[in-house]
Amino acid sequence: MRKVSRTILAMCSLAVIMLVWTGIGLTKAPERTPQPRSLQDGNLGQALLAADVDGDGAEELVATAPATRDGGTALIYRQFPQKGAEKPWQALTGGETFGWSTVALGDQDGDGAAEFAVGALDDSGSLASLCGTVTVFRGGIPPRSHQVLSGEYAFDRFGYALAAGDLNADGATDLVIGAPFHSPSPALYQRGAVYVAFGPSFSQAAMLRVPATAVNGGVGWSFAVGDINDDGTGDLLMEATGKVLGFFGRAGFAPSLSTPDLTVSSAASGFGRALAVAGDLDGDGFGDIAIGAARAVAGGVAESGSVYLVKGGAGTRSVNLNAPTPDLIAVVNGAPVGERFGTSLLALGDIDGDARPDLAVGAAHADSGAFAMTGKVYVLLGRDVTAADPRALARRLEEPAEDMHFGASLALGAGGVLFVGAPTEDGNTGRVHRFRLR
Repeated sequence: MRKVSRTILAMCSLAVIMLVWTGIGLTKAPERTPQPRSLQDGNLGQALLAADVDGDGAEELVATAPATRDGGTALIYRQFPQKGAEKPWQALTGGETFGWSTVALGDQDGDGAAEFAVGALDDSGSLASLCGTVTVFRGGIPPRSHQVLSGEYAFDRFGYALAAGDLNADGATDLVIGAPFHSPSPALYQRGAVYVAFGPSFSQAAMLRVPATAVNGGVGWSFAVGDINDDGTGDLLMEATGKVLGFFGRAGFAPSLSTPDLTVSSAASGFGRALAVAGDLDGDGFGDIAIGAARAVAGGVAESGSVYLVKGGAGTRSVNLNAPTPDLIAVVNGAPVGERFGTSLLALGDIDGDARPDLAVGAAHADSGAFAMTGKVYVLLGRDVTAADPRALARRLEEPAEDMHFGASLALGAGGVLFVGAPTEDGNTGRVHRFRLR
């Protein structure tokens, strides 16, 4: 999906993106405007976030294009028109593959504007060439770089995945960074490492390093942060090879991969590559966990994909999903056509007013009518997750075009607005689509 990078987009760029207003199954998308040359092959929509980054009381959309020429770019949009196209308010640029990942950090300095971070997994940092970097931006007019965090060694891919939440119970949002190709030792070659930059300073010097171990390796690919043990502090979930590991947030947070608070194991291919804290699905008072396995076999077909919904809870637990277990709420399978159901996951809160949390699931390889590998997004309602076939009851979001990877990224905006990235649409130029869920 990632292309060879081309040219840096200037801050005053007149780049245009069509942000499509579409009701769920109600209206057809308007005619699209061609992308400007500067964004061609840029993979716009690779990563998304919605936050008030200028402090005006209204959210902006940050949409990244990591394969633009000579680096990558993050475009910030203030307005989302019903028809036509909208020029970005700001275009932030950085090193190689700048925009591969992004995450909102909340308002760290109390000025009313949200901070955010952008990963550039092939950038050269202060510690090594081609190690990857993550830039933390302070919100404002315009947003400004606050810290540039660096990977430790060449080709670590520092910044591949990002997540955020208060892990050490100090009231400030912390930044979680994955470096899946990091080698903690020769015996653990490219087994990965996880880093935590504690807010509000996000200092490199104080950044916590959590390296892979012989038992728990293959880390740094995906994360989620949310409260699963009902203590009011965010907990960290991460993929490891064949597992998802959970670490409870607490004062002095300093986890070891040798002693997770939660271990969820599965033989499903790609297990844990997408993660979300979905909310309390089963009504027991604990936040539950959604785990994507987009390459899992379902209906006898490889890469149909599955999403596992697992109970949250307090206390140390090991859950084996390869056998029947009361910790499993439900498994939702993709269609037996290799649609990679579970490519992306996003907790939506309660969008239908039934007091149950809902979940968006991307299936980036799903076909749409006569179009191949278009991608779809399924909106799973909390009341339906234990039905015989929850996916069949879900609302489907899709667009009629070939090879879009629609659903590769997701972001939730105010008022139940869902942004969906399609980074290979229009010959890898990419696009972002908008849907109102309520």
